[in-house]
Amino acid sequence: MTSWSTSGQYSTVWETSDDITDLYAIRHVYPITGFNMLLSAYTKSIQSQKPLDIPAFIQTYSKQQYGFDDQQSFSFWKALTTCPYEVKQGKVIASSGITVSQLADSQALAVKTLYELQPQKNKEEFEHYRLMADIRMLYLTYQKIEAEVNDPDFSNSKIPSILVQLKKLLSDAKLIDQRFISLNKDTLYVTELQEENNLRNSKIRLLYQQLAKERM
Repeated sequence: MTSWSTSGQYSTVWETSDDITDLYAIRHVYPITGFNMLLSAYTKSIQSQKPLDIPAFIQTYSKQQYGFDDQQSFSFWKALTTCPYEVKQGKVIASSGITVSQLADSQALAVKTLYELQPQKNKEEFEHYRLMADIRMLYLTYQKIEAEVNDPDFSNSKIPSILVQLKKLLSDAKLIDQRFISLNKDTLYVTELQEENNLRNSKIRLLYQQLAKERM
């Protein structure tokens, strides 16, 4: 496992053919601080020769960690696994033909569910799920805006409306940035967390600047 998660990717900077100067993250993912459940599942899975019974594990974990009953556990897991599709060039990578707008609507329901669930314990751990869901919502909202801007029928008359949406998104991003640092500052360097925030929001800022014709 890497210091961030199991799915980080890095680019090596070499001083010589044998000496590494630095490792730059080229695929940024949420810090491992938000994946206690994943670590617990991994630990449990290597204790048995049989495949992990995921539904049973989720039910037990959410009951022990958060005090959820069976229905709450089901809602929790459903919210976490709702439409986990990637968006490339304005298209959702899925066989079902789902649109970015439909994907965003599904994510909004997942966010709503996570805020309705009220854990009885380990509340800070649970906040990571809400934050990750909000970050996903920020990403999908931007993808919707970008797809509209790239549409062949887009005209300059629509720019004011798009700028309003982007400004709202940047405002939402500031709150997410604060929460991201607050939840992870005891584990990771604040400068690294600030860099993650900047990278996460860079496309939103750039599109706003381009449409508003602001100087970089």
